[in-house]
Formats: sequence, C-alpha cells, structure tokens
Amino acid sequence: MKITYYLLFFILPTLFSFTLNNNQNLAFEQNEVPVYIADTFCSNIGLNETEIEKLISKANQQYWNQVSTTRLKLVSGGKLSMPNAYHTDALCTSTSPSCTVNPNLAFNRGILISCNENVATNFPTPGLLAVTVPTSVSGNKILGAVLLLNDTASSPLNGKSKDEMTALIAHEIGHAIGLGHSPVKDSLMYYLSIPTRRNLGWDDIDGITYLYPKEQPVSCGTITKRDDQNKMGHLYQMALAFLMSIAFFKFITSGPKGSKES
Repeated sequence: MKITYYLLFFILPTLFSFTLNNNQNLAFEQNEVPVYIADTFCSNIGLNETEIEKLISKANQQYWNQVSTTRLKLVSGGKLSMPNAYHTDALCTSTSPSCTVNPNLAFNRGILISCNENVATNFPTPGLLAVTVPTSVSGNKILGAVLLLNDTASSPLNGKSKDEMTALIAHEIGHAIGLGHSPVKDSLMYYLSIPTRRNLGWDDIDGITYLYPKEQPVSCGTITKRDDQNKMGHLYQMALAFLMSIAFFKFITSGPKGSKES
C-alpha cells in the first residue's frame, strides 16, 4: 500500500491535455469505423471523388491507424450516392447553445465526407476549412458523423498541397471520432492549421487511446496540460519515489532486532 501511494503521488502531475468534442465522452462502439465519400463533385476546390478517396485512405493510414494502443481502425467505405442536400444545406439548423443537426444531413453508418458550398451557415467565416459534427448518437455512442469540406467559391482549401489536405482530413476525422481541439501545438488536433503537420503528437495518441482503449479502459480524474520539458524531472521523481518506497517498505517489515534466546 505504501508503494502504491508514493508512486501515484509522483505520477499524478503527468496527465492529459487533450479535449473532447462533447461532454459525454462520445465514441463509436465498433472497432472498425468506415469512412465514406459522398458522390458530390467538389467543383470549387477541384477534387473529384477518387482524389478525395485517396486523401482519406492516406489520412487514415498515416495518422489514426498508426496508434498501437487503441482498438479503433478506420477503413475505407467507398463512395455513396447521397442527396444533393449534403452539398448545399446547413449541417446545423441551430448552433446555440450547441449544434441541432439538420435531419436532412443525418448519417448513422460511420463517417461521411462531402463537399459543401453553404456559405451562410456552414462557412460564414472565410478561414473555415471544414466542419464536422456527430449527426447520429445513441446514449454515449456515436452512430454516424458528417464531415463537410469547404467548397465555396472563396474556399481556403484552394492551393493546399496534398499533404496539407491529408492532415486537414485527418484532423476533421479526429473530431468525428470524438476528439476536440488540443492546446498542444505539435498535435494534429491543435486548434490552428499548421502546414507542416505530418504525424500525430503524444496528445493525439493520449486522446484516441482514452476514447478507444485497446486493453483496459483508461481513466483520469483531471484533464490538464502536460509539460514536455519536465519529462526528465518527472522520471527522476518517479525513480526517487520508487527507491524511497522500497526503503520504507523494508523499514516497516524488518522491525528492531531483539536479543536471541538461549
């Protein structure tokens, strides 16, 4: 018991800093989540369905499917013939206090990616690249999510490289599977788009492992920022705590030496 106490005391400062995209810890129940592309041509950003499919596959393999500590695997679902509403309509009929999903854009078969040109509601701010919302939920389980790429006439996606588009789609898929924005700058889920992102950061890995643990569920009482610069300090504290625990354990089990009876 003493060893457990000391180890926990020094480990607790190293916690998580990721956020969730909801307050219910929503996540897909199944291990394999299909990612589909709607057959709506992205006329303003110049991508066809085949090109977007390739970007989705690369995003899945280069980012989220690389995490060995999670049960989640993202798989290609191929193309789906969807109503034109996915290209024209608002994703949310109301955004106050949270998104009220447009029933015409509800989806419950995994993750659906479509281009969308709705300026008024989906992309009112010129810098918005995409919008993603879980559109079908049961309890704390995500049944489906919709990811809309900005296909407006002035879309900031124009001119993005294939690597940037891959990172963007991977970032939005992160929202679809339950993650919010991270305050850690080298994370894929950082709230600003960074052109040089090519892989997940430790905070992204912590987040997806928390929502989709491969073994035992991950639990934590507080979500706070972890200071990478103090990693060596934390390791030193843990080692010191371990040695102190062993010494204390030996002390309380050995007791004072008595005289030997003849």
